[in-house]
Amino acid sequence: MTGAGKKPLIGIKYCGGCNPRYDRVAAVAAAREKLGARYEFAWAEAGPLYDHVLIVCGCQVKCAHHADLKFSKEKYFTECAADFDRIIEELLKD
Repeated sequence: MTGAGKKPLIGIKYCGGCNPRYDRVAAVAAAREKLGARYEFAWAEAGPLYDHVLIVCGCQVKCAHHADLKFSKEKYFTECAADFDRIIEELLKD
């Protein structure tokens, strides 16, 4: 979570990858590159409080377990590469 002088933290959680329709790892890498100057990233797990949580799903089923992830601002879901453009745009406005 954001503290004095710290960047906002985005927790990243992947689905199991049983039916990916796009390269999820490449999409996350591109997002990290575009947002890295403004945000920190961590693999999301139960317990910590994140500013944002990014649930990276490979298809429309969105099977990733996420109910136990805590966030203070927003939880985003992806099911295709195009979702990342929208999310990046929103995060750059934050």
